[in-house]
Amino acid sequence: MKIFLDVTRLATRILRSSPSGIDRVEYAYAKHLIESQETICVFTAPVFSGALRRTRALDILSRVERAWRLDATPEADPNYPALRAWLDSPIDVNAARPVRIQTEKSWRSLVRHADFFPLRDMVRAATRLQRWVSRKRDEPAIFFHCSHARLHKPDQFKWLESAGLRSAFFIHDAIPIDFPEFCSPGSFDRHVIRLATVSAHAALVIVNSKYSRGAVEAALNERGARVPEIEVLPLAVGAAFAKAKRAAPRPQVPYFLYVGNIEPRKNLLFLLEVWRRLVERHGARTPRLVIAGRRGWENENIVDVLERSRILARSWRKRRTSLMRVLRG
Repeated sequence: MKIFLDVTRLATRILRSSPSGIDRVEYAYAKHLIESQETICVFTAPVFSGALRRTRALDILSRVERAWRLDATPEADPNYPALRAWLDSPIDVNAARPVRIQTEKSWRSLVRHADFFPLRDMVRAATRLQRWVSRKRDEPAIFFHCSHARLHKPDQFKWLESAGLRSAFFIHDAIPIDFPEFCSPGSFDRHVIRLATVSAHAALVIVNSKYSRGAVEAALNERGARVPEIEVLPLAVGAAFAKAKRAAPRPQVPYFLYVGNIEPRKNLLFLLEVWRRLVERHGARTPRLVIAGRRGWENENIVDVLERSRILARSWRKRRTSLMRVLRG
């Protein structure tokens, strides 16, 4: 079966040094589909949808892997020795601020060193997609979209109707609808439109849990939208984790690792309050807390605690990095 795979979000991740959860899922599907079979990669731009050449699709995978440093060893990370030294050092009971390592490069630096796609490739992308669609009209084919990217722009997916392609979409959750207060402004409206787009085109919806299936079904039913077939496919362990040969660092002082965006829906305020109680009770014997993640939305209260708490400053370290390099320590 011919697969038309949307790689819109993945193509923009060459400018990020670490991925989000959705990024990791999209990368895993793209890695498997692009390298294991004939796959046509679709890029949905603001004004058109088009197909990328296979060499360009492989180039995207390669550049994302370099940006995320998936093959890097801890020794190759200049920040790793500092983290390991901190984990092995006694707690400073007089610390006024948490220790911080910031590994993200500035946007100016990232853009300056980025090697963007040749303009001629993008100009020819729409024609290339039309040509591929016309070639495969008599063969089984499906369009697969894994990332939510551009789904809030339904007009950009009307080409699926004329192409006669069956479609499958991965919907990661319905949090922007169920809990909009924990998401960025406008997320509720955008996600409602995303689900409407999926309802209009999907032959199959993939979700990662029974809870997500129930939430998506409820959101569609509440709005009187068609509910496509929904299949639960739990997320697997990424290949980079499965290939790790060494365990996480085991210093003399125990530590806990949090990985994820720093934002309210991760319930970080509760975690920080737990750690405050631990510090008050155990002092220098408190396990370390390593927070690995970039700042998300509506996070002012969390950031205030992170930056200003003197009690918690004794026991934690903030680290903006990829999870892989920490776990492979």
